[in-house]
Amino acid sequence: MILPHIPNLFLKVINVFSMICQLGPPTFFVTFISVESKWPLSLQCLYELNSKKLGFDMLFDKLEMKHITNLIQSNFITCACYFDHLMKCFPKLCMKEDTIFGPLLDFFFVIIFQNHGSKHDHGLLWVVNASTYVFDFNKIIENFVDKYIICDSDKLTPNLCEFQRYHHKKLVGKKIKLFVFLNFPWPPPMEEAQILEPIPLGKLSPLEKTHLNEINNNFFDELNKMDLQTTPIMPFTTFLELIFIDKDMYINALKMK
Repeated sequence: MILPHIPNLFLKVINVFSMICQLGPPTFFVTFISVESKWPLSLQCLYELNSKKLGFDMLFDKLEMKHITNLIQSNFITCACYFDHLMKCFPKLCMKEDTIFGPLLDFFFVIIFQNHGSKHDHGLLWVVNASTYVFDFNKIIENFVDKYIICDSDKLTPNLCEFQRYHHKKLVGKKIKLFVFLNFPWPPPMEEAQILEPIPLGKLSPLEKTHLNEINNNFFDELNKMDLQTTPIMPFTTFLELIFIDKDMYINALKMK
């Protein structure tokens, strides 16, 4: 039933909160954006249909990025429809098979358009028998997270790794305080997924608290000195050597933060 005078987005909000009440908290939050320049099958079809109209005198394998951009811009409605079709098929495929997310109990997706018109989809996924905070041991949850989420580009194939990198053009060249950006604490470097719970009051002496706070300030200052666009990816152990502390001290300092 569709209630009168209620926007579609508000109805979606009602639906997702109803799902949370029924299914519990979602397991994953995911975002998908279209990467038209990396769709070989779609580009091949666009090339065959539009190469003569656009004046291309080279084979498909010889196309440069400027030619691919022209293909996409001259067929932007077709590309948008193709991405919409992919996103409609993806959740249904996940419900039928044991995919990279594991067996799904349910899903929720909403379409968002950015200021320049780029379409992307946000989704919530409920995984069957997923680990839950409070109800499971922390180590069980950490193992579950490490099973499905990684930040190590060496464990991905080169073409898949390329799809996972995204840049905000408006932020390029601007110095941003990492842990204040969008009022959201920037996750510090970690070697593996780990649940960090606050250190109980009274367990640390005033001198230890002061020391850990100094460590916090030092490694966040070090992060702010790094240029996200040019700083090479470094191992976690190298980062610890850069700020002159060991792993245990680093973890305790994060718990203080």
